Amino acid sequence: MLRVSSESRNESVDLNALMQGGVDSGIAAGAELIAFAEAIVRRDPIRIEHARTQLLAVASVAQMIEAAGVASNFQRMVRIANGTGIGLGHAEDPTADLRASLGIDQFRHHDLE
Repeated sequence: MLRVSSESRNESVDLNALMQGGVDSGIAAGAELIAFAEAIVRRDPIRIEHARTQLLAVASVAQMIEAAGVASNFQRMVRIANGTGIGLGHAEDPTADLRASLGIDQFRHHDLE
């Protein structure tokens, strides 16, 4: 979604920032947003509090709330899909090249077990 929305706005976004520390995503508060999302995924209250504080230092409360909602919604969707066994399947996948270039496929997935 980020890739498509940035392309539709003619904005340059480096998605490598999602997988590699120190890479500038090109998004305002990008490093703080990534840290906040990772803390949410890890379900670590101390990390969440720290990341939230760091995000609020460079973004508004409304932006932090929106980021929390987006990260939480993605977590919910992934957990439901994995819990029910829904995967990408074997259909042609438009994200295959992107996932390979970022190294996302290295993470465990129910289809690989």
